[in-house]
Amino acid sequence: MQRRLKDFDEALNHEAEVARLTKKEYQEQCEKELARHETIALENQHAKYQKRYNICKETLMQIVDFSCIAGYYKELSEQPIPCSMWREWKSLFVAGKPFYDDTNSAPVSIETDNEAVSVLNECNMNQYTALSGEWAPPEEHPEISPNIP
Repeated sequence: MQRRLKDFDEALNHEAEVARLTKKEYQEQCEKELARHETIALENQHAKYQKRYNICKETLMQIVDFSCIAGYYKELSEQPIPCSMWREWKSLFVAGKPFYDDTNSAPVSIETDNEAVSVLNECNMNQYTALSGEWAPPEEHPEISPNIP
């Protein structure tokens, strides 16, 4: 009987030791997983921050380019910017197309950029269908309207 109790106590102690080691291993694994999770969360947060930062930087640079090209035109011509040119520049700005080439500070040749040409063509088509801008009918012909039945 004593032998059975002693064996039973040893088995209980062994089970308790195994349970303690298993619990310790589980806690270490949880700590590693938590650290990995925090690292991934920080990387994701940094990636989101960098993405938003780049979007803001690009937008700000486009605004600066827009104002520079307008100032450059006014400095050279000493006249107000024509409405059609302003609308073209505005269309390029809204589409996110650059005003300047990255390699030099001269304005981009719009004819070489197919996407910019398509944006400008769409802008001109919208003006044409709405009879606005340079397509506006003269005031002496009020019978011409964009809402022809």
